[in-house]
Amino acid sequence: AAQTMNFLTIYGVRDLMFEDVGWSTCCWARNEQERVPVSEAEWLSCSDPVRLLEVVRKAGRATLRRNRLFACGCCRRLGPLLTDERTRAGLEVAERFADRRVTCSERESAEDAAQVARRRVLGTEAPEAYDAATAVVMALSYDSADPAGVRVAVDTAGTAALAVYGAGSHDRQAEHRAQSDLVRDVFGNPFRPVVIDPSWVTLTAVSLARGIYDERAFDRLPILADALTDGGCSNDDLLDHLRGPGPHVCGCWALDLVLGKS
Repeated sequence: AAQTMNFLTIYGVRDLMFEDVGWSTCCWARNEQERVPVSEAEWLSCSDPVRLLEVVRKAGRATLRRNRLFACGCCRRLGPLLTDERTRAGLEVAERFADRRVTCSERESAEDAAQVARRRVLGTEAPEAYDAATAVVMALSYDSADPAGVRVAVDTAGTAALAVYGAGSHDRQAEHRAQSDLVRDVFGNPFRPVVIDPSWVTLTAVSLARGIYDERAFDRLPILADALTDGGCSNDDLLDHLRGPGPHVCGCWALDLVLGKS
């Protein structure tokens, strides 16, 4: 039988409260000493994505778009576990919906198709394929009671991690660290926010940024950094992120900054 979405199996037994929205979720951290980061050093070293999401939410940096794109980034890590074309197509729709490039009805149709694919996987393929399909359904979901998409981010990430673990990765912390890196890529550093100078954003930089975003060509981010430098940018945090190894996904804070997205 396929695994059910029992997050206790992967998160542990302690609860992390999101008091402002009135609900709780089980956290990732295996280290009982780890806490919600209260300093930049803790933010950079934390390997608990739920705790990082709590920080960005309280800092006012969490939006429905960013939470959904973080969720999609977690699903992108599932790769071959997404065995049905409808789930892969659903992931594309989820990303486009985050950017308002598809309608609500198109999102609903993609979610319905992904649900059908998820039910097909149940009982016919390995449990991790079911969990992976479930993660995409979650990334596509919309709940008017969750306007900032906190549930979308947390539930998708948790189910994606469950799929990776079920596929034979016995190092749970490795996936938690990878997802934490995605949080840092999408939301940026709340302890060191970057404000872009419009003079840095030349027509060349904008053109490059749009191409990178639309084509998911994150290997070209260093070229964008060079274009910003040519425009007078000297902000090391911005340039280092663009030139760094990543991971980078749709919603990367530095790319969003150039494109004026939030």
